[in-house]
Amino acid sequence: MMGTVRDMRLFCVTREDVGPDIVWLGLVPEGGDWPPTAPGQFYMLEVPTSERCFALRRPFSLHDLQDGVGYFLFRRMGFGTRRLGSLRPGEAIRGFGPLGRPFPEPTGDGPVGLISGGLGMATLYLWHRTLIRQGRVVYHLYAARTAEQLVRLEALGALGGTLWLATDDGSLGWAGRADEVLRRYEAEFRRPWAALYVCGPTVMIRACVEVLRSYTEAPIWAILEAPMACGYGVCRGCAVPVRTNPPSYRMVCVDGPALSADEVDWSCLPSP
Repeated sequence: MMGTVRDMRLFCVTREDVGPDIVWLGLVPEGGDWPPTAPGQFYMLEVPTSERCFALRRPFSLHDLQDGVGYFLFRRMGFGTRRLGSLRPGEAIRGFGPLGRPFPEPTGDGPVGLISGGLGMATLYLWHRTLIRQGRVVYHLYAARTAEQLVRLEALGALGGTLWLATDDGSLGWAGRADEVLRRYEAEFRRPWAALYVCGPTVMIRACVEVLRSYTEAPIWAILEAPMACGYGVCRGCAVPVRTNPPSYRMVCVDGPALSADEVDWSCLPSP
């Protein structure tokens, strides 16, 4: 874990709808300074309501950090995300973090591959920028169901590297799901990778890992989401089965969110 974990009061300074029910939310801590936060780490954000059934905080990866403003990118889905997605400038919530482990650094001098499924890009955006600043060659496949759901394209393209787009319905970029694109354009994805990072729905990650492992022996990191109540390993709600003898589990909150794709027991998780 990097830096000091803090429980902070966070003030909304900006909120923008950037896609269908997709919110780009900017928060500033009371006092003005975010704790040192590395790509891959996340925060538990409070749902601003007096209803006790929503007392548990929700995990959100830090999407970006610019000029003292921490940005979170998420979709309005249930009461909690809809309430967070309706924050107005000046409103305050509490946030706890940073939590989780920073992304493992790639080894070797080869290019780095990023694969974002839908709002998996919320997590990989900051890592993309960090890798570019390190002088890495970066290839980023960003896939979603429709063109409308490919958000913040101008900002993502401005980071540098090679950006590939794909949509299930073919409305923008390559046509097909991320795993289908990996198969169809095999020549693009058979590279001397230093490492690959895959983030999105678990079903999508599993399907992509299967294809990528047939192309390369490079490390593949599966960046997983899981329900959690605490964020620091007590509730064990985010347990993921791994291939050990005897079988055991890793906690997404303290061992992840990036876990070795070869270690995860995908047979116990949703399949395509």
